Amino acid sequence: MMKLENFVGMMTGHFDNKDQFNKMQAEGKTYPYAEHVNTICNDKINNLPEDFKGKFVVEESYYEINGKRHASPHLFLITEIEQGILLSSYEIPKGEDKNTFSYDSMKNVDYSKLEKSEKFTPALYHEKDGIWEGGSTSQFSPVMTFKLGERSVIGWRSGWYKNNDWCIIFIDYNNVKEGTNEFRNISTIVCWIKNSL
Repeated sequence: MMKLENFVGMMTGHFDNKDQFNKMQAEGKTYPYAEHVNTICNDKINNLPEDFKGKFVVEESYYEINGKRHASPHLFLITEIEQGILLSSYEIPKGEDKNTFSYDSMKNVDYSKLEKSEKFTPALYHEKDGIWEGGSTSQFSPVMTFKLGERSVIGWRSGWYKNNDWCIIFIDYNNVKEGTNEFRNISTIVCWIKNSL
């Protein structure tokens, strides 16, 4: 279970690209402000099985450009399996607002009421020499394929999210996790490019 703890520790916390955003603004460049708040939420899930070893995580992603803020919340389950670390997506619990869902707003929910996403293919991650790499391909609709790829190490993380028409690429590099002196994956470069991958 050490791998699970290592992976979860790397992926949870409060991350932003404030320093990079301010630098770009000072240079007169249009640049998205990105903030990610990833919080373990097992304490808000009632009746977990006694032998349950996974970690549910609320991922709150916020992107702001030209004064417009966009939120993209998700609920993930991170488990350790023989092949590596598996990231599965769950539907936002019934009764929650899908646009404003967050750890703070999340109401307690029974484990039996959680629904695994049928559209998202779980992402499998492998660790080698301190580097985590993995991803998955999901068919969200007959005309939309979503590809997730990530490579993470303490200090930086890179990856891409891709659908049929556009690709979002990000690179998170050395910066300090809020409230600590640890270097973590905080500062984010986000690019929207016409799909060429």
